[in-house]
Parts: sequence; structure tokens; C-alpha cells
Amino acid sequence: MRIPDRIYGDILIDDPLVLHLIKTPQFSRLKHINQYGTGSLIGGKFLVNRFEHSIGVWSLLKRYGAPREEQIAGLLHDLSHTAFSHVADHFYDVRRENNYHEQIKEKFFLGSPVQQLLEQAGMDVHRIMEEEHYPLLEQPQPDLCADRIDYFFRDCFVLGLHTKEDIARYLSHLIVQNGMFMLTTRESAVKMAHTYLEASQKFWIGVQIAGSFELLVIVLKKAMQKGIITEKDFLTHDDAIIGKIKGSGDECLIKDLESISWDNFILSGPDDYDLHTTGKARYIDPPFLEEGKVLRVSNVDKAFVQTVAQFQETIKKGYYLKRKQ
Repeated sequence: MRIPDRIYGDILIDDPLVLHLIKTPQFSRLKHINQYGTGSLIGGKFLVNRFEHSIGVWSLLKRYGAPREEQIAGLLHDLSHTAFSHVADHFYDVRRENNYHEQIKEKFFLGSPVQQLLEQAGMDVHRIMEEEHYPLLEQPQPDLCADRIDYFFRDCFVLGLHTKEDIARYLSHLIVQNGMFMLTTRESAVKMAHTYLEASQKFWIGVQIAGSFELLVIVLKKAMQKGIITEKDFLTHDDAIIGKIKGSGDECLIKDLESISWDNFILSGPDDYDLHTTGKARYIDPPFLEEGKVLRVSNVDKAFVQTVAQFQETIKKGYYLKRKQ
């Protein structure tokens, strides 16, 4: 099977297990879960789903020679994301950890067709769920890993921060050495570090996204209090929950849902605000090769180190936001 991909072009899937896994209801559900949580509500260009990201991670792992089991773990690493992705972290108040989907993995793996397919292929479903076994798939921040690299490419392309030519240049400089991703030039590493930080500041934990997350949480909690949705609905997908709220006929909830937009929030202060939110300060410090040595951007770019520290302090304090509407 060939799957068209906006980042890598056509992705050829020739592994029978992968072909079977992507056709399961659990994996197909990811087509209807927006990568950005509220992306399907704020509209415009923010239409990336967990399905395409998961295929992209599998493709990267295969490209860079990861063992087959690690490729499969990469394909399934986001299987347990709830509707609206990381909005659930805000709903369940694990904003700083950003890991609610990690806490509920068993709900999506155990007793499912996914588990059956894995066991038929001789793989341990419990091991597949534990990403720490797979160093190319996942690494603690600020290291590079396939998950982080793919969403960096994918999101920066959609945001207009990178062209396909930029991504092709990164790929030409990206290698695996000593079991870890690194770059072969200082220039690419510095550019990747700064652009990732820009995407994080402006988008992943920017004012607009942070505000839209908090407003959606308010809507979801009201809908739950009114019996329109239940916690089980989080295990479905974005469209299912939006459909229930709009189908309820509750004019106040529908109005609040429709007010979630990109430009609905402005930064304010602790003395005058409607919402306060915080989250995870995402950044990377890519390793790179230079004269036979492995260095990091933080070793050669002190301005970057200062910017990261300032960003972390800002996110620690959180955003005080005012609604325009």
C-alpha cells in the first residue's frame, strides 16, 4: 500500500502486520483526532491528525534502520490519545506532564484486535506499550527521537515555518549514531533548535492554543455536567463529541463551542484575566557532529540557552488570558 504524505511523499507500506494494524478500529480512529487538540475548531491550516503522524513516525523509524518491533511501537505510540489530543491533559489537570494518554494505554491495547495481531506476530503487547524500550522512538526532552522529529517536520510545514526543501535538507543531515539521532552539521542543528522553540512559543504552548484548550475544557465539563457527554466519549474522537454537543440543541454550549477561534484571546495579567493556564515548555537541544566530536546546540549558542530559560520561566508562571468575545 502507498499512502500519500505531505512531508515524505508517498510512503510505501510493505509490512503485512502494519497493513493489518492500520485497518483496526483503534488505529482508524486516529484519523478523526486532531494533532493540535482544538485544531478542528480553530480551523484554517491546523488540520493534521494523529493517523498521519503515526504513519510518519513508523516511516522515519524504518528509514533509519530501527528494529521491526520498534517500528511497530512507533506506529502505535499514539493509539491511546483521547479525543482532542492533549486537551485531556488540561481536563484531567496533568498539563505539565502532558501524559494522560500514557496513563490509559491499556484501554486501547488490551483485549483489542491490536493485541491479537501483535501476539500473532510474536510480539508482547505489554512491551510495545512501554516506549522506554525503544530509544529511537522516544527520548526524554531535549533529545531527538522519531516522535519529536516527525511532529516537528509536520507541524512546522503546516505552520509555514519550513518548506519541503527545508525538511529534505534536515533529512540529508540527519543520521543515527551510537543508537541516537543527531545531525551532521552545526547549521542544521542550530536551525532545528531555534525553529522548534519558535513553534513551541507561538503555537504548541502559545497564547491562542492555550486559551482554546482552556475554553474547550470549560465546554466539555459543562456538557458532562448536563449529561450530554460522558468520560467514555473521550475514548472516541473529536467529531463524535462535537456532534453530540451540537446535536444537544443546548444554545449556550453550542455558542461557547463556536467561539473557540484562533484570535479569541489576548495576553493579560494576574489582576485582570478570564483564564489562567500553563503547560509543558517544549524545546530540543539537538546533538551534532563537528570535527569528530558530538556537540549540542547549548554548547555553541548561549543565546539559545538564555531563550530556553526565559521560556521555561514564562510557562512556569502560566498565561493570564482575556477573551475578546
